[in-house]
Amino acid sequence: MGHIWKEYPMKAVRTVAWICLCVFAIAGCKAKPGTESKKSNTEVWKGNFSQSKLERKDLTPGGLPGLTIKVPANASIEKAFKLTASDPDVATVNNSVGFSIWIQRTYDSLAKRKTAIQKNSLYPFKGFVAETKSSLIYRTKGLTGGEDLRFLSVVRVGGATYSCSPMGGATFGTEDRALIDQMIRACQSLAKKG
Repeated sequence: MGHIWKEYPMKAVRTVAWICLCVFAIAGCKAKPGTESKKSNTEVWKGNFSQSKLERKDLTPGGLPGLTIKVPANASIEKAFKLTASDPDVATVNNSVGFSIWIQRTYDSLAKRKTAIQKNSLYPFKGFVAETKSSLIYRTKGLTGGEDLRFLSVVRVGGATYSCSPMGGATFGTEDRALIDQMIRACQSLAKKG
């Protein structure tokens, strides 16, 4: 297969792009009515992330030294990939069962981010589901139709402000509301170390 890259570079790039597009399209398709799995992320969450299984973890491995967060015991904390050296440090906190958040320093208020969410053309805004002084849960038009739930939390710790959102732009359904609430509570638990 290596020779195709030398002889037909554009054809190879288009082929790889087409394969990726097909995989994403299949992943976004909905099952026929009545054949969907009855087990949502929330059901899995309820079984694995009770309040007693949460623990305070250090965010230093995620590039945010001096901060801690209360998350599921099996969650891993890593530093997100940076496209450029000037990109801010972003900590990723996730486990393999739906709990996945990005945490980064921000200079924008929740009000400013709220305006940007409402004007976003990639994920057209459909409405707010819940709103507090520091967090939003909102609906957007899904990329494959329907609606998705997303969230944003902005937390002040000491003299700095941090934003917290689903990792990789992940979206959720209404059945995942308990999981979203758990991730927002984790974001609100950000604190100085020690």
